[in-house]
Amino acid sequence: MIRDQLLDLVKEFEGCKLEAYQDQVGKWTVGYGSTGPGINEDTVWTQEQADTRLIASLERFQAQIIKNTEMALGDNQLDALTSFVYNLGLGSYLKSTLKKKIEDKEFVEAADEFLKWDRVGGEVSPGILRRRKAERQLFLSGDLTSEIA
Repeated sequence: MIRDQLLDLVKEFEGCKLEAYQDQVGKWTVGYGSTGPGINEDTVWTQEQADTRLIASLERFQAQIIKNTEMALGDNQLDALTSFVYNLGLGSYLKSTLKKKIEDKEFVEAADEFLKWDRVGGEVSPGILRRRKAERQLFLSGDLTSEIA
């Protein structure tokens, strides 16, 4: 289940545009940062389409994080990681030091890894850095060892 705090976090940093635009690296994007097949310069969505796609994407990424993380995560940790993966992709998480630190139960060090992912096109992005700080803060809040609900 996608919790409100995750939706709020992603919506805050992604924003929602119902007409396609090119993102900072030139990908056609619509809704809350959705990219991929079928999204091009002519794409126009309704608010309902954007909301539905966001929730479906977050559910898919959350399931993949759970499947590919060897230990149970607290809700806040899962939400922080889902925001991270929504923004950067599952592959970035799977090969990251962030994941390794989580698996090693080095939670503070893992949280610090969020801050290393602050660039767009090789340049530090103030907006992305703000997002990583918010994800880090969320990751460190709550129970770091509770079971996934």
